[in-house]
Amino acid sequence: MSASVGAMLRTSCAAALAAVVVGLAGCSPGAEPTPTSAGPLDAYFAHVQATDHDSMLARERTIQQLIAQCMTEQGFEYEPQQPQIQDDDGEQPGTRDYAQKYGYGRFSTPVSPQREPADEPDPYIESLSPGEHAAYMEAMFGSNPSGSWDDPEDIPFDEMGCHGNWLRYTTTGAGQTDPVYVAAAEQLRLIETSLLPNDPRVLEADAEWAACMSKAGWPGLRTQRDAVESVFAWGEGALDTETHVPVPHGESTVTGEKALALADWDCAVSTRYHQIRAEVRDELQQEYVDAHRDELEGWLATWGQ
Repeated sequence: MSASVGAMLRTSCAAALAAVVVGLAGCSPGAEPTPTSAGPLDAYFAHVQATDHDSMLARERTIQQLIAQCMTEQGFEYEPQQPQIQDDDGEQPGTRDYAQKYGYGRFSTPVSPQREPADEPDPYIESLSPGEHAAYMEAMFGSNPSGSWDDPEDIPFDEMGCHGNWLRYTTTGAGQTDPVYVAAAEQLRLIETSLLPNDPRVLEADAEWAACMSKAGWPGLRTQRDAVESVFAWGEGALDTETHVPVPHGESTVTGEKALALADWDCAVSTRYHQIRAEVRDELQQEYVDAHRDELEGWLATWGQ
């Protein structure tokens, strides 16, 4: 594959996924750290969520085969790319050392090494005439419309060429339109947005964490999420009124973020904040699993990898 086509695939994949609302529970830059182990209901959909190295590799191999099959049907040769997903051995949030060095990663972040290998020119693509190359690119990317879609059903997959198979599989493939998955996804959202934060045990953990933070010099915070979101709010509106260029943050902002994150980490440990949330989350998910085990096992038998 030529360097340009390989780069376009990676860039357009990232841009397309960013334009769509997908996923089960969802996440955001301000989201609090989640338990490292999957909950009982999450575990059924591990290959769909593709949150670990092996499941991401499996998904990418499937997608490459779909693209190759589509290009063959269009009369072109296409050799599936080898997934370039690597284990991230860089510093990750969730440790006291990270909080001490980078806070929440808002104003200070570790620099990851650039390890992506360069694309080698593809002899087949290099052999195409200008007209054939244009036809190849149209078959691969179609009109490649830009925009955002709140519902995967609104995405014009058929106008996105064979590359549309990537987005189609990511957003609707592997059983994501199956009623069993849809119902489970809705339950996961309900747990994260309502049942979990309003559980008496979690409310008590919030209160204990807030009291600890107040003693540490950070009063007025109700939940750990409030602490994270307050830091991200520090950067909002920090634009030059004439040039609209972001105004560089001062050292006090960096120091403040680290101090808040460190206090947050210590209070979360001393109050078992995240352990309690994980225990309640697992209990709530298990209730759903127990009530719908047959449907979930059937879904896994049909769509599991």
